Amino acid sequence: MEIAMICRFLNHRAGVSVAACVLLLTVWTPVSAQSDDAAAAPLTLAGTVELATRSAPLLGALDARQQAASEELLRAGALPDPELMLGIDNLTATGNDAFAIGADPMTMRKIGFRQRLPAPAKREAERRMALAERDLRTAQMQVGTLTVGRASGEAWVLRWAAEHERALLQALLADTRLATRAARARVSAGGNPGDVLAVRALELEIENQLSSSEAGIASANASLQRWLGEQALRPLAMAPDFADPPLPEARALVLLDRTADLLEFAAHDARADAAVSAARAQRRPDFSIAAGYGQRAASRADMISLEFAIDLPLFTANRQDRGIAASIATRDALHAEHEDARRAAVAAIRADYAQWAALVAQTQRDQRERLPLLHDRSALALASYRSGQSLDGWIDARRDEVQASIETTRRLQALGNAWVGLAYRFQAQELQP
Repeated sequence: MEIAMICRFLNHRAGVSVAACVLLLTVWTPVSAQSDDAAAAPLTLAGTVELATRSAPLLGALDARQQAASEELLRAGALPDPELMLGIDNLTATGNDAFAIGADPMTMRKIGFRQRLPAPAKREAERRMALAERDLRTAQMQVGTLTVGRASGEAWVLRWAAEHERALLQALLADTRLATRAARARVSAGGNPGDVLAVRALELEIENQLSSSEAGIASANASLQRWLGEQALRPLAMAPDFADPPLPEARALVLLDRTADLLEFAAHDARADAAVSAARAQRRPDFSIAAGYGQRAASRADMISLEFAIDLPLFTANRQDRGIAASIATRDALHAEHEDARRAAVAAIRADYAQWAALVAQTQRDQRERLPLLHDRSALALASYRSGQSLDGWIDARRDEVQASIETTRRLQALGNAWVGLAYRFQAQELQP
């Protein structure tokens, strides 16, 4: 309809032929369809992370800091700007000719330049410090990417688990409503009216749980929208196989230094080494050179001047050496912190894999045995009720089934979060599709 309206308008206003309109229809429709399909395509976990890392403001801020550090690196170690000198030399200060420029033959107007020449070791240390700072910003960008990936992945898992819980509760509610109808039919045949009330009370309990599940979905959507905007409203695709680890534990321990917990330490170590080099370079003297031109009265010859200067670091014991000792102590402290962080990271990886393995076993046990058993128990209890037995057994069985379904969903969410934590712990780790 929209294309037909455009064709009629173009034919009436611009004289576009019907053939051209047909061509427009053939070109426009596939493009529009592809756009609609892309917008409505199910949202995968990996796709969520990709979208989040492309648009997160946090990563934009970290990228800007990385660019700033790159700009600083380009100017690090450069010579200081030259200095312009303007003045008057040998001006008479007392007597009748005080402050008269032409009174004394040695008085001259002077212009010149001075260039400071820091020690090469100091300039090299400045370059190393700037390089370490750039590398630190790069590492922070990588850590930020992993942080955003983990947070957005957990938001996806939260919504997926909430929708899974809702589906389970809706199925249980439908079965419970069937039981309500059965109880009413039995009452009409002379059964206990209290059974209808008991079943209705259970039905209301499930409806309350379902309302909580709907609230959980709304909350999950809000979390997901923080990272994806309106893309968060797309339907979710199937979850990856959370029982399959994104990386074997042995490989994870090999890649220890690429974890988010340790990525920044290499740059911190390099910056500490550069600080030690900079402190040692303070023992090296700086130089400066100056040249000037002095103009005297018209009848007298002009003069030039040339000066060289050098720092004299004579008392290093209580000056430069103290700074060197302080920077070495700071570096040693950082190395100790790095080693402590590595040990903590090893312990965390092993604990996380153990927790993931336990959740895999629990969820598989729930899905393969516990939930089917509880469902069969409810079915048998309902069949017994229809054959004249008490309703209490079915109500207890159904309540246990509802509680087990909710517990299973919580474990699935914990398993998904554990899987996401393992997947986005490492730099450049790709998720399964």
